[in-house]
Amino acid sequence: MKNWIQKRRLVQLAFIVLLIGSRFTSLLFVGSLSSSQLLGFSLSDPLAGLQIILASRSLYLPLILSTLPILVIYAVLGRAFCSWLCPVNTILEFLPIDKERWKYYATQPKYLILFLLLVATFVIGLPVFELITPINILARAFAFAVGPELLLVAILIVLELIKPRVWCTSLCPLGAFYSLLGSKRLLRLQINHLGCSECYICEDSCAWGAGLLEPLINKEETINSSWACTNCGKCIDLCPETALEFSFTTGKNARKEVVIEK
Repeated sequence: MKNWIQKRRLVQLAFIVLLIGSRFTSLLFVGSLSSSQLLGFSLSDPLAGLQIILASRSLYLPLILSTLPILVIYAVLGRAFCSWLCPVNTILEFLPIDKERWKYYATQPKYLILFLLLVATFVIGLPVFELITPINILARAFAFAVGPELLLVAILIVLELIKPRVWCTSLCPLGAFYSLLGSKRLLRLQINHLGCSECYICEDSCAWGAGLLEPLINKEETINSSWACTNCGKCIDLCPETALEFSFTTGKNARKEVVIEK
């Protein structure tokens, strides 16, 4: 089924409305993206929970339990938060950037940044990323009020205009953490090689990393094994041959299936 872009826009809008609505009522949602209550159920971001554990050097069972529903979601959907819910990505996607100026950067730095932030959290006893993340700053601006910390978001927008997609692909430690959690995700992109014309429209339109779809196009895989994929569905919508679709699979035998198909 197509129209994934439209569905994603509706989810992004609904999420922002949910954040803004929390200003006026706590019946549906109250809190932040780090820790909140949704319909009365306590939910915590796993990265925020890990930082609190490292900072306090102790385990808190209610906190751990509140991360479990989110962990299950990532195990199934992978890094979908980045393209479907993240308020920063929602804003950045609407910037007037010429796609011809898209530059792809190394994805490894964000993993190093994640590691350094976790080390800093343990050393100084504070959840460092939760204090400075533009993702939570923007979410708080929707949910509570605009503050001077939005300057950090403004700097990020300027950076995006200069180096498109560099934050999401190369710098964001939250995206790195979600990539790790979703590396064994069940929902993955699958290609029908018989229908693929190798036009590269999907690869050229992908905003989440250079070469992310090349193993599919080049018949090295039938199921996308990339950690960087956010299951945004854009490539499915844009494929003129309708050769791409979502599939529930572990992706463990992706390359083996190609060998058999050949």
